[in-house]
Amino acid sequence: MSIKTISLESFLVHKDRSFDLSPGVNLITGANGSGKTTVLQGLIWGLWGQKVRGFEEASVRLETSRGSIWRRAKSCGELVDLLDGQERIKSSNKTRMLPLIESRFGSFEAWKRSLWITGKNVGSFSGATPKGRWDHLMRVVGAEVFDKALDKSQARRKPAADSLKKSRYQVQQVLRLRQNCADAIRELQESTEILPGGMDTSVLRAKIEAQVARMDALDVAQKAALRALKEAEASGHLSRAEEALERAINARKALPESSCFVCGQPVPSPEREALERMEKEARATRDQARTDLALLSSSYREYSSSYSQERSVLETLQSRMETAGLSERLFLNHEKQVLDLLDEYYGYWSEEDRLYQDLLGKTRQGLIVESAHEVLLQSKKRYIASFCKEIEKTTNRFLRTIGAKHQVSLVFSSGSLEIHTSGTGAEDYESCSSGEQRRIDICLLLAMSQVAASAGNLTESTPLVVDEALDTLDEAGVEALLWLACDIAKRRQVVLVSHVLPPLPVGTSIRPITL
Repeated sequence: MSIKTISLESFLVHKDRSFDLSPGVNLITGANGSGKTTVLQGLIWGLWGQKVRGFEEASVRLETSRGSIWRRAKSCGELVDLLDGQERIKSSNKTRMLPLIESRFGSFEAWKRSLWITGKNVGSFSGATPKGRWDHLMRVVGAEVFDKALDKSQARRKPAADSLKKSRYQVQQVLRLRQNCADAIRELQESTEILPGGMDTSVLRAKIEAQVARMDALDVAQKAALRALKEAEASGHLSRAEEALERAINARKALPESSCFVCGQPVPSPEREALERMEKEARATRDQARTDLALLSSSYREYSSSYSQERSVLETLQSRMETAGLSERLFLNHEKQVLDLLDEYYGYWSEEDRLYQDLLGKTRQGLIVESAHEVLLQSKKRYIASFCKEIEKTTNRFLRTIGAKHQVSLVFSSGSLEIHTSGTGAEDYESCSSGEQRRIDICLLLAMSQVAASAGNLTESTPLVVDEALDTLDEAGVEALLWLACDIAKRRQVVLVSHVLPPLPVGTSIRPITL
């Protein structure tokens, strides 16, 4: 569906004028100020409502092979009248009408990016730096949709990576705490094993009770022996016996001895013999009293010694009992600590399991995010590669069409685009002659416009417009552009705008429109 007629009414410099267009190549020429650009502005406003300054009330009518688009501007707003075959839609609602027009001609942004070319910039792409070419290509083929998606993907990657890192740290912390619990449990168990053993407190308690009973019995016997000793000492039996012995001795000594005047031997005396017997009996009584007292004293000492020994045994048993009690308390305390640590240990184990599940989920999520990001990167790469291949193919076809011997190949990496050449001895664009560069410029730019049009979902009804098309070209460049315009016109309407007609014969396939 090509545009057949552009009718402008009160539109800037054109008060009431119509221009008939061919479905092929249209060449609009005229001096500065004649209104060439105004015709293009009328085309843009009529199709997409992209208003330019300088008018309040105007009318643009575009006649197509299937109907018309009539856009009128008044003080109260705009009115669009769309006729397509038997369907007619009339509305002042731009939001409603724009999708209907875009479905037939594509969007203004897509057209501006691909099918609106300015002649003065014909070499801006080829002559740019590799990065500049890359940036231009990204804009032309609409790769910003990938960049936006990659930005969003990158925005998801960092939180996902941070969350995964945090989960891993939490798992490591719980593992460390659980290991600390295990070490503490092992230390407590080892210290419990070295506590004094063989101390059954019930047996010790029975032994202590029996020992106390023995000591009580010894205490009774000791006290009885002490009383008997004291009673014996208090009775004075020994002292009386000693006094009786002393009196007997003194009495014997006081009795004078009689001796024989003949032999000098003692003469027996009944009285002395009686005193000697008395002394002997007194001595025997004293010795018996001493023996009895010594026996009582010995018995008391034996009881006292036995009591001391038994008390030492009791103290040993009590010490062992105290140690056993301390060990038991330590053991019970250790057991309680072990149980508490086991509870903490299994709590960490449960938390570790929960964190592992969380980590597993976040790892899966991270892999999905990374995979999605990688898919986007590869998709962008394939997307760019497909367009580069198509641009390269179309450029080389255009070069063959105009009889050029050289061919081009586009080599790209992320952020860089190189133009390599072959067929002329030059290996890259920069090494080509100026004439060869100009042909490459034109063919490459037009090829990009055709490929970008498909990327922007533009229809075949959308015209290719080259403003200032011939103004900066030499004769060879003009000839090449006209050749290619005629080739493109087999698939799409072409509008060329220039100050003057080219110094070449224009065939019937090109409709000149002079202002």
